[in-house]
Parts: sequence; structure tokens; C-alpha cells
Amino acid sequence: DVEPLLTLAEDFELCDGASFELEPTESNVEYLWQDGSNGSTFMANTGGAYWVEGSNACGTVRDSIFITYIPTSSATLDVLACDAYTSPSGLYLWTENGTYQDTLSNALGCDSLLTINLSFSEIDTTVVQDENLLTALSAGLSYQWYECGE
Repeated sequence: DVEPLLTLAEDFELCDGASFELEPTESNVEYLWQDGSNGSTFMANTGGAYWVEGSNACGTVRDSIFITYIPTSSATLDVLACDAYTSPSGLYLWTENGTYQDTLSNALGCDSLLTINLSFSEIDTTVVQDENLLTALSAGLSYQWYECGE
């Protein structure tokens, strides 16, 4: 027999809410994890340091890993739309005022939760004719008028 060779993995980052199964590379050894358990694998679901010892008749070795959890990011958007509004993810189409949720991947590949405060503007399309003068009743808008004949 030889002393066990034990490798977990390199330190890495996980998105908040994800889990990762730590599985040492050595077999035919007895394991002891940082929490006192002795299974052949360990499910990591929070950030921090993890270690495992592997023992056989020739000795005991330890390997450790540090997992950094990246928190979920979030943002709030205030949106004023005219008709229907497609969510930033492209998964939803909204047609009523309200507060909605959408999820995108951020630059780190983790979830970014969006809260969208959506309002639809009411555009008054009324036009008043006074002899040869046409007047649109909505202010603050751009107009393009067409002459449709003589």
C-alpha cells in the first residue's frame, strides 16, 4: 500500500443558491470531512473552506478547497411604454401597468433579478379642425403630418 493521493479541486466561485458535490479523486480510503462526516462525497451549498482527509494503512493526507459564493444581483427599472412591452430576457410580453419580475444572467453568469415598474402612456390622438388648421391635442409629442390630396 501507499499513502493516499487526495485531490478535491481548485478554488472556485459558485452562484448563490447553487450547490456542488465535492468528490475526492482517491478511492479505497476512509474519508473525514470538515463537519465530521465520512461519506465519499460532500455537498457544498454555502461559501467557505472545505477539507477532507483520506486515510489508509499507510497514512493520512488532507486537501482543502475554498468556494466563494457570488450573491444574486438585482436592479429596478422604471419603464414607460406605448403599447406592449417585451421583458429584457425576451420571455415575457406585458400589456398592462404593473410591477413585474424578470431574470437575466449577469457578467459573472449568475442570476440578476430585475424588478420592472411598467406604465403605459395614454396618447390622445384627437385632432381638431378649425377651417384649414389642424391641431393635435397631445402636447410634448412629435408629429408628422401628411397631405392626402388636393
